[in-house]
Formats: sequence, C-alpha cells, structure tokens
Amino acid sequence: MANTPVNIRILQRKLYLRSKLNSELRFYSLYDKLSRLDILEEAYRRCKANKGGAGIDGITFSYLEQQKKVVALLKEIQTQLQQKNYRPSSVKRVEILKDNGKTRKLGFPIISDRIVQMAMTIVMQPVYEPHLHEHSYGYRPCRSA
Repeated sequence: MANTPVNIRILQRKLYLRSKLNSELRFYSLYDKLSRLDILEEAYRRCKANKGGAGIDGITFSYLEQQKKVVALLKEIQTQLQQKNYRPSSVKRVEILKDNGKTRKLGFPIISDRIVQMAMTIVMQPVYEPHLHEHSYGYRPCRSA
C-alpha cells in the first residue's frame, strides 16, 4: 500500500528480499513482529478502511473512536500477543440473499480479530509473495482480474 509507514515498508522489503533470494529459507521468528505497535496501528487503519460491520460483540470502529478506546484496544491486543494468550472470538454469521434467490453465508469477526488477521497479512505477505505465480491475481495487492 502506498500509505504504509516507512518502518513497516522497510520490514516488508527485508522479508521480501530474504524470501526471494532463498526460496528454501524458513522464517522461524515472525511472531514477534505481530505485536509491534506500529504494525497493529497500520492493521487497524486498514481494517477501518475496509468498512466492515460489527462482530458478535457489537463494537464498531466509530464506537471505538467515539469512546477513545482505540489505543487501549491495540495495547490489549499487543499484550495478549506478547504473552501468547491471544484467542480469536466466535464469528457472527449471517446469510445474505443473492440475485438468483439463493443465500450466501457471510461472517463478521470482531474488530480485534480483524486487526490480528491484518497484522498477519502485513507480516506474512512479503514472505510468500515472491513465490506465487506471476499470473495469479486473487487477493493480491495491486493486481486485478
């Protein structure tokens, strides 16, 4: 992403280059990167930009910001990740009607789970990206079918 902070882009670039130069390399110590506050803040920013609905807890991005609880949430996630006791919550499930009359299941994770998932994406994507086929486009940044 073009607006990604420089320190995160530097980390991503290092991971990308190490992965690209040695496809046999195993990355054993990426978990600590998830709990970096700058990565969690970027993950929050990206999740908020996706404009998802509330999970089973009913908490929305606007509620967190109105109550000034964003920093507290990120610090709580950081602590749980550092202590290795983070556990994802259940996902709110709804069915939405499709044009053909059938329904499609949709899941809404709570915001903290979305943040952790996005943090995983920020850290792991540069490791796997150089090994994907150049014509694979699904869910990859800056690529569209």
